[in-house]
Amino acid sequence: MKKKILWVDDEIASLLSQVTILENYGYDVREAMSGHDALAMIDREYFDLILLDEQMPGIDGMETFRRIRLQFPYLPVVMVTKSEDVTLVDVAFGYRMDDFLIKPINPRQLLATVKRVVDRQGIIALKLAEEYTKEIQEINPDKLVGINWSKWIEIHKKLSSWDNRFQDLNDKNIKKTHTDTRKSFNVQFCKYIENNYSKWVTESNDKPPLSVDIMKSFVFPLLRKGKQVVFILLDSMRLDQWNAIQKLVQEYYRIENHCYFSILPTATPYSRNAIFSGLFPSDMSRFYPEYWKKWSEGSQNRYEQEYLREQLKREGIRLARSPQFIKILNSQEASRLPSIAKNWYKVPFAAIVINFIDILLHSRSEFDVLKEMAYDADGLRALTVTWFTSSFIFEAMRIMAGYGITLVVTSDHGAIMVENATPIEAGQDVSVNLRYKHGTTIRVNKKDAIFITDPIRYKLPHENVNKKYAIAKGDCFFVYPTHLHQYEKRYKGTFQHGGVSLEEIILPVAILSPHKK
Repeated sequence: MKKKILWVDDEIASLLSQVTILENYGYDVREAMSGHDALAMIDREYFDLILLDEQMPGIDGMETFRRIRLQFPYLPVVMVTKSEDVTLVDVAFGYRMDDFLIKPINPRQLLATVKRVVDRQGIIALKLAEEYTKEIQEINPDKLVGINWSKWIEIHKKLSSWDNRFQDLNDKNIKKTHTDTRKSFNVQFCKYIENNYSKWVTESNDKPPLSVDIMKSFVFPLLRKGKQVVFILLDSMRLDQWNAIQKLVQEYYRIENHCYFSILPTATPYSRNAIFSGLFPSDMSRFYPEYWKKWSEGSQNRYEQEYLREQLKREGIRLARSPQFIKILNSQEASRLPSIAKNWYKVPFAAIVINFIDILLHSRSEFDVLKEMAYDADGLRALTVTWFTSSFIFEAMRIMAGYGITLVVTSDHGAIMVENATPIEAGQDVSVNLRYKHGTTIRVNKKDAIFITDPIRYKLPHENVNKKYAIAKGDCFFVYPTHLHQYEKRYKGTFQHGGVSLEEIILPVAILSPHKK
C-alpha cells in the first residue's frame, strides 16, 4: 500500500514538480491550500506524513501544527519554511515537530527527509512490536493466578511504560493490540481486587501501600529527618501521565518513584480525604462526623486541611510553623503559585492540591473542543504535557528546587475511558456518580461491578443497615434502564473515575530531591 502524504501550502501550484517527484517514487500525495482544509482532511482520512508550510494566510503553519499535535499526537509532521530562525525551531521541537525543510526545496533533500520520517515509523513499529510481544508473553494475563499486589504494580508499570513508548507511534494495529491487552489484564485485576481488597482494609498484614498510608510512609519520615517538604497532589493523574511529565522535572530533581493502591471507591470524597486524614472512610465518618456529614456532591473535600492537621497531631509531628495548605481550582488561582513558593524557604511543610486534571477530565465530557483535543489516552497524555510544560506549578517546582525543598508528588486516583454501559436499578437515595453508586436499594449485574452489601468489610460508611455500594469494573459505567441509550451516547468514550481498574487504582508517588548546586 502506498504511503499517503498531505502537502499543505497556499502556493501548492508552484510545488507541482516536487509533488511529481514524490509520486514517481511511489508516494500518494494529496494537497491542501490552508490550515483549515488540512485539519478537515486529517479528520476524515489517514495520512502517514504531513508536509506543512509555515507561512500561510488564515491560521499559519505553527498554529495548524499545534492543533494537529493536540488532536493527533503521533502523526508525523515536517515543517516547510523559508526561515532558519532558532526560536521557531525551538518552539516547533517543543511541540514534537519531526523535521524541517528549508525553501527553496532541494529534491534530494525532500526525498531523504520524507523517506527518513516515514520509513522510521515502520522500522520503529516493527522493532517495538517484537519487543512488546515478547514482554507481554512473559506476563501473560491468562497466567496471573496467585500473584500478589507487588507483582500487579510491576505489571501496571510495564503497561504504562508501553503507553508512553507507543505515544508517538503511528501504528493503529499495535496500539489496538495494546488496548486489548490492557483490557485483558483489567479483567484479571478486577477479580484480584474483589478477592483481596476487604482483607487489606480489615485484617491482612501483607497489603500494598494504600491511600491512608501516603503521609505516614512517604511524607512524615522526611519531616522527622528535618527536611523541608512540599506535598503536591495532582488529582486524577494516572501513572502514564506522571511518566510523561517527570522527564521535564528530572533536570531539577533526583526522582525516587514508588506506587500505591487507591482505596475504594477511587473518587475524591474517599481516596483524597483518606490521604489527608490517614483514615478509611468509615473511620472518618465515625471520628470526624462534623466533617464527613457536611459535604455534598459539590464540596466533598472542604475539610482536607483540617484532616491533615489532625493526622499530624496523631502521628506526633511537631513543626516550627503551621503547615501551609493551598488548593488550586483554576488557572487564575494557579498564577499565584510562583510568588507563594518564593516565600516558602522557611516553611517546614506545605501541601498543594491541583485540580486541573480533574477539571479537564470532567469538562471533556461537556465540551466538544476538549473531546477533540484529548480523544483518547494518547491525546490526554499529550495535553497533560502541553499544560505542565507552561504551567505555574512547574515554575513553582523550579523555584522550590532552588531553595532545596523536597517534594512528594502523587495523585488521589486515576481515570479510565469508559466504553460499556451497564444497567443499574436504584432507589431515589442513590448517588449520582457514573462509576460507583451507594444507596439503600441497588440492583446491578455482578459481572460488571463489585456489589457491596456489607460496607463494614470495606471500611465504608454505613449510616443505616440497608446501605449498599456498587463499584464498576473495568471500563463499565452505570446507566438507568429508562435512559440507557441517552446516557450511553453522552458518556461513552469519556474519562471517568470511581471504579476498579489498573488505571484508577495503582498510582504514582514520587519523592523529588533537588539536585545539589
